[in-house]
Amino acid sequence: MKTFKIFSTAALAFMMAACSSEETALNNTPVQQGQKVPFSATIAAPGSGAGTRTEYTEVTTGSAAGTINVAWKAGDEIALIHNGKADVVKVETVNEDGSATITGDITVGIDGEAVEVCYPAAAWEWNDEVKGAMKNADYIAKTTVQDGTLKYIQDNLDVRMGESKLKVDGGKATLNDNVTLASQIAIWKLTLQVNEEVAINVTKVSVMLYGEETVTLAGTKELSTATSTVYLAMPEMYEAEVSITIEAVTDDGNYIYETSGLTLAAGKYYQSTVTMEPQYLE
Repeated sequence: MKTFKIFSTAALAFMMAACSSEETALNNTPVQQGQKVPFSATIAAPGSGAGTRTEYTEVTTGSAAGTINVAWKAGDEIALIHNGKADVVKVETVNEDGSATITGDITVGIDGEAVEVCYPAAAWEWNDEVKGAMKNADYIAKTTVQDGTLKYIQDNLDVRMGESKLKVDGGKATLNDNVTLASQIAIWKLTLQVNEEVAINVTKVSVMLYGEETVTLAGTKELSTATSTVYLAMPEMYEAEVSITIEAVTDDGNYIYETSGLTLAAGKYYQSTVTMEPQYLE
């Protein structure tokens, strides 16, 4: 976990001997719609789970075992979508409590205007509906060429969304609350074996949904180094009747595993040991 030092700048107060009525009127002039104004707000700490990108760190010991440590990273870009506009702000500082201060210049809006908060900033372009990013073809394509590592997920597939309202006061803007950005993916760690806990080293893994059409939910590209453990970013699966098939490619042949009743919640980290069977192709 990286440590970030926090610096604060004290505001300087200037005492004026006298103010003319003209100066007072100028200070009270409202900002016009469409102008840029300074923005600063706080977003909540991500906590544990399949959370916000920085370096994902898996915890394997102690009371927190089975979780992934996550934290905001200075420089992360976040989109604010409001009234048909998309402004990009950045994480300026990571605070001691894990929250982050985001700053930038945004197009001034109306006080109380609804805002979609989206990480990474580019994700808002993946779909007309911001929350539909997981359904976008470009995004889905990335889920099928994973390399089985947490790093690939953190760098390419971590999508988080939140909602708030814009608070505009004179020449500056903020959010009316410390918004939480919820992860839109689940992370599934698969440990693959055959027979009695004999690990198999795979060069490719695919998670398939079979129905009227075959859908690849997630998978790896052809791996240069075979492995028995892969990490996959998965879409949320909330219907218990969903049946899936895991297909694995090895140097010695293909293997298959079928299950039903699988549910995966966004923002959660799952670990499964999967006993596979040889796949006999007709």
